[in-house]
Amino acid sequence: MGHSFDTGDSEIAMNNPLVTEEQITAIKNAGFKCIRIPITWEGHFDAYHKSYKINKAFLKRLDDVISMCLKQDLYVCINMQNDSWRWFCRMKKKNDTYYKMFTKLWTQIAKHYKGYSNHLVFEAIDKPYFEKLGTKAQQQLLNEVNKAFVKIVRKSGGKNKNRLLGVATLNSSVTKTGCKAISSNIKAMKDKRVFATVHYYGPWKFSVNAAGATTFTATVEKQVKNTVDMVYSNFYKEKIPVVCTEYGLLGYDSSYNGLIHGEVLKYIDYLTYYARKKKLPMIVWDNGNIFNRKELKFNDVELGALIINNGKVRSASADANAIYLRKKENCNDYSFSLKLNGNQLQMIADETKTLIENKDYECKGNQVILKSSYLKKMNRKKCAKVNTIVLSFDQGQALQIPIYVTEQPVLASSKGTEENGITIPMTCSTEKLIKMSAVYEKKKTVIKKVKKKKVKTQVTRYAGPLTYTPYQEYGYSFYQNKDKIVLTSDFLTSLKDEKIHLVFYFESGNVATYDIIKEKEKVQEVNYVEPVVTKKPQPSSKAKSSEAMSKEVRKNKSEIKHNMILSKGELVVILSIGFLLLMGVLYYLYHEKNQTKE
Repeated sequence: MGHSFDTGDSEIAMNNPLVTEEQITAIKNAGFKCIRIPITWEGHFDAYHKSYKINKAFLKRLDDVISMCLKQDLYVCINMQNDSWRWFCRMKKKNDTYYKMFTKLWTQIAKHYKGYSNHLVFEAIDKPYFEKLGTKAQQQLLNEVNKAFVKIVRKSGGKNKNRLLGVATLNSSVTKTGCKAISSNIKAMKDKRVFATVHYYGPWKFSVNAAGATTFTATVEKQVKNTVDMVYSNFYKEKIPVVCTEYGLLGYDSSYNGLIHGEVLKYIDYLTYYARKKKLPMIVWDNGNIFNRKELKFNDVELGALIINNGKVRSASADANAIYLRKKENCNDYSFSLKLNGNQLQMIADETKTLIENKDYECKGNQVILKSSYLKKMNRKKCAKVNTIVLSFDQGQALQIPIYVTEQPVLASSKGTEENGITIPMTCSTEKLIKMSAVYEKKKTVIKKVKKKKVKTQVTRYAGPLTYTPYQEYGYSFYQNKDKIVLTSDFLTSLKDEKIHLVFYFESGNVATYDIIKEKEKVQEVNYVEPVVTKKPQPSSKAKSSEAMSKEVRKNKSEIKHNMILSKGELVVILSIGFLLLMGVLYYLYHEKNQTKE
């Protein structure tokens, strides 16, 4: 239950509603057996007094929520969550200020809940680490912290004598050294009610959509398998209980759009299946993106079903996550391959009917071919989602594949700044952006030795925060917002003052290029031209309205006034010349008169 009690602030600070009995009932009815409540205690205790007394009102609210869960016969796991990086990480040694803070807080928590059912579980600290220490020293201090935690809880008496207690690996990571160290730490305690905890969010590149890792490949599957195997060999095989107290994908914390939906389903299906096979219980991390705590249902029904199934039965998948038809173009047969995972295809239907085999589609082994005669019936006049086919199997989850009409997206010229980013308008909103590459136009000259001779070669320079790959991270560097592509402030700030070549890749297979140039804090599309504001054409004289005629009269008066101002200017010049001529004439007459007298 992420982002309710782990913010250190209000329960609704991260846009989740207050926890209610109705909400807990809905979670139980959805199929969950355990609710982990991450708690950040900072902000809810007196940090300026050595007693570190916890706020009574905060404890009372936790009591209410924990009781709601226990009433539903759910297991409840509480911990210290973001305290790990807010203050716990500053700990340097046993008995320093932060060590005492940790032990005194757990002394209060243990005492307060010692009478609660053993369905309430304690987890010492989330993602523990110590920022000033090396890896070996960190592990040694973590061992001391874990021993102190277990000792405090057991000593508090009541039902805490037999309560399940969890201790995490360093950073809650799955590494050979970290797993082995915590396994030894738990063995030394000689307490059969202490278990290890780890987290798993998949390989980082795939988890966040970075470096072009958008699909659940054989390589990603192998990485998942190796991680679960490492947990199994270091804990379960050593008779140490272990729970994965957080799993998911990091990209889901920010947005659904950054990950390809079908690839996410493949990952969850395999991870939960293999974890179950290796006796690893899993708790899914959710900040409200997976189970909607306002509407009390899964935001994504397919994903929710896989999470609840928890690897009991594997589901089939396809190499096509969506089907894209070209707008107004002729349709050909469309084929895709199935990975059955031991299942058998029974039926294919769309939103209106059951498809007829050998007429609407045919099967050749694991390949499904949708006939052009069937696809031609789709409305392809405009870009839109036009249908969804549903493949049903003898077991596992049905497979849904949406059908879209698309065309080559056209990107409009745009400009922006480092601070505000750039928003690029795009035609055809059915296109799903999946990755972006960025390289500088100017290449780098590198001298290499080839057969003892120095040879100059031109090397492409990658642009963006990720310098080892041209493919940048979705969400951090770029993202799609309906019919717009946004280049973020983080991405633009990382760029040098040069011309950058961008390539946008879409799920349909379409590709769009876009060149930008950065000069100081300003960034714009290379061919950007400031829009010209043109005057609206005047209506025909035959169809002039009274309002239009009134505007024309005002305009004519203005022009007459302007012309009058010019005439006055001319008059001044004329009068000046006339005055000079008059003076000349008077002087001449005066001079002639004097000559006559003489």
